[in-house]
Amino acid sequence: MNDSGECVAPLMKFHKSEPGDLVVIYDELDLKPLQMRIKTGGGSGGHNGIKSIDQCLGSELTDYHRVRIGIGHPARGVHPSAQNTHARSVVDYVLQNFTDDELAELDKVLDDVTAATELLIRGDATRAMTAYNKRDN
Repeated sequence: MNDSGECVAPLMKFHKSEPGDLVVIYDELDLKPLQMRIKTGGGSGGHNGIKSIDQCLGSELTDYHRVRIGIGHPARGVHPSAQNTHARSVVDYVLQNFTDDELAELDKVLDDVTAATELLIRGDATRAMTAYNKRDN
């Protein structure tokens, strides 16, 4: 994921795609676990994969769709394993397995991600954001 731009940019150029044609789905430390947020454009928020895509596309082509799925942040203690000594570094935290409780909820979140992505592909970003950027999801 950290070098995604190296593959995304050439594919977009080959297919003569516009930024609005691109939907990137990725993990987000700044959202609580399994919370979903959709946005179009914006900064990388420190996410290395998004930084790579932005860099490879160029600053004038970063107005693509982003579907962010929360994983929580170990420093904020929102994940059950945040206090686990093996999950103290962000890298270790991001690469750890889901908890049993998260796995039980994951199918619903992935169904929502699928539905939101379908709306984005159809060009209805406003509807996708209205439907899925709820505070309680």
